[in-house]
Amino acid sequence: MSRALKEREVLSRIEHLNRGSKTKRILRESLKYESIGHLYYGAFEEPIVYESANGTIVRDVDGREYLDLISGWSTQNAGNCHPRIVKAIREQAGKLITNAEMPSESRTKLAKRLTQLSPGGFAKKVQFTTTGGEAVEFACKLARSCTGRSNVLAFSGAFHGLTHHNLGLTADTRFRLWDPTAELPYRLPYAYCYRCPFDKTYPSCKMWCSDDYIRSLFEGVQYGLRDPGHDLTTVAAIIVEPMQSHAGFIIPPDGFLRSLRKICDDFGILLIVDEVQTGWGRTGKLWGVDHSGVAPDMMTIAKSTAGGIPFSATIVKADLLDEIGPSFHGTTFGGTPLACTTALAFIDVLQKERLVERSARTGAYFLKRLLELQDKHELIGLVQGKGLYIGMELVKNRMTHEPAPKETKATQTELLRNGVLVQRGGYFDNRLNFIPPLVITERQIDKAVEALDKSIPPSGSP
Repeated sequence: MSRALKEREVLSRIEHLNRGSKTKRILRESLKYESIGHLYYGAFEEPIVYESANGTIVRDVDGREYLDLISGWSTQNAGNCHPRIVKAIREQAGKLITNAEMPSESRTKLAKRLTQLSPGGFAKKVQFTTTGGEAVEFACKLARSCTGRSNVLAFSGAFHGLTHHNLGLTADTRFRLWDPTAELPYRLPYAYCYRCPFDKTYPSCKMWCSDDYIRSLFEGVQYGLRDPGHDLTTVAAIIVEPMQSHAGFIIPPDGFLRSLRKICDDFGILLIVDEVQTGWGRTGKLWGVDHSGVAPDMMTIAKSTAGGIPFSATIVKADLLDEIGPSFHGTTFGGTPLACTTALAFIDVLQKERLVERSARTGAYFLKRLLELQDKHELIGLVQGKGLYIGMELVKNRMTHEPAPKETKATQTELLRNGVLVQRGGYFDNRLNFIPPLVITERQIDKAVEALDKSIPPSGSP
C-alpha cells in the first residue's frame, strides 16, 4: 500500500510538470516498468528525460536545452560527448569491447599511466574494477587482508557507494534504513568547519577535530580502537574523501588530510583516499588530495576516468598488492579494452586541452560570481569551492546557520525550469552543488549565476 501511495504521488508530480508530451509519456511509462527506487525522483522534484548532450549542454526528448552543472555527477569532466573520446569509443568498439578481464595492451598502458599520474613517489600498482563502489570494496578488502584487522573507519557525511559493505561506510541514513544488517563502522567527525561539531573556529582551532580528537581515540583503550599498552589496534584503514561530495561539496582545511596521514603513520594504519568524484581536475588540481600534498596508501578512482564508460580502479602501494595472489579479486567488466582505450583518450584530452588549469581558472571566476550573489541574497550562508568543485549552503539565518532545505529544493526546481541543472545535497539537504564540465565558459557561468539570481526565493518566504 505504501509503495502504491508513493507511485501515485510521483504520478501527480508528472502530471503537473511544465514539460513536453514526450517527457511526460516516458516518465509515466517508467513507473510501470522501472523501480521507483532509482535515483532521479529523489534527486529532483521534476526530473528531465535526457535525449542528447554536447559539451556543457543537455537536451531533453522534447528538444529543450539545459546548461549542465552536474556533468553526470562528475563523469563528464571533459564535456559531454567529447569528439576525441567518442572517436576512441567507436574505433575500439569495432575491434574488441570486452575480454572477460584478460590482459590487453591498452590495459597495461593505462595501468602504467595511472601509477605515474597518482600522488606519491613510491612504486604503485593498479587493480581494475567497474564502479566507484566496487573500487572501495576492493580497497577495504585489501586493507583487511594486508593488516589482519577488521575495522575500517569512515566519516560523518561520507559517501563510498551503496553495495552491502559500503552502506556501512556511507553516512546517509536514508540509504541504510532498508538494510538493518549493514555494518556500522566507528564514524569520525569530518572537518565541516561551517558547522563544527565541537563549536570551534578555524584556524584558531588548530585542526582540533583531527590533531586532537581523532588522535585521542587511539590513545585511550576504552574507545575500542587501540590498546596503547600493547600497541595493538583493530583498525585496518581510515577511508576519507579529500572533499565530501554527496554531503554537499564540503571542503576541509588542507591540514585535515595531513593530520590523518600522520595519525595513520603513527599507529600503523592504512590511509584510503576516495577520489571518485574529486579526481581528474575537478578541484583545480589533478587530484583533490593534491591540495594537501598527501600521498595515500590506496586511492580509488572512477567517474570521469573513462569519459562516461563504466570504469574504476584502485591505485595501491606496490608492496601491498604484492602480498596477494591470483584470483584475490575478480570482476567481469573490470578493465575492459573499451574502457581502458577510452580512459587513455580521456587522459590525453585532459592534458592536451589543459583542463586541470582551466578548472582552476574558471572555477575561481565562478566562485567570485557566486560570492557576489551572496551579498545580494540573505539565504546564501556559505559559498566555498576549489576549481569547479563548488558548494553553496542556504540558511534561514546567517547568525544561527539554521538550514533552509525547503528553499534549497525550491531553488533547484526553479533553476531547472530556467534551464539549469544542479545537484542538491548536504547534511541537511540545504546545499547546491555546482559540478559543470571543465570546458564550461565564463559566459555560461554568467548565465548560470543570472538564473540562480532569479531562482533563489526571497529571504523569509514560505
